[in-house]
Amino acid sequence: MANTLAFGFLDPESGDQASVWQAAVNSTVQQLATHNHDGVNSASISPASIAILSTGVNATVGALPGEWTETPGGSGTYIQRVPAPGAVSEVNDFFPKVYENSTGNVLSLSINRFDATNIELSSNNPVAMTVVWK
Repeated sequence: MANTLAFGFLDPESGDQASVWQAAVNSTVQQLATHNHDGVNSASISPASIAILSTGVNATVGALPGEWTETPGGSGTYIQRVPAPGAVSEVNDFFPKVYENSTGNVLSLSINRFDATNIELSSNNPVAMTVVWK
């Protein structure tokens, strides 16, 4: 009898009948054809695995490009314009997701389109983060 592995994949045992092997192969092919790396039907894909479509954001506060700038009035809110990777020609075609570098946690920030190849992040906590473009 086949063993059930992580995410429901079947692994026939030595000595199993052909019908068990065929059922396991059919199940595995179906699962491979329909999985989406959501962490339920297959392993999740980490942001580091898709680095070609990610942009680093540093934690520096200042007035130079690539730095967080406090909004006028000193409200404690900071903004930073983030360029999209070269493969992104229109930011509206993607859904940027932001991860904190030190923890890997998803951050809930205000993300606005600045122009076709830039977004603007708004946060009250300017930490180092990575924007992943999906």
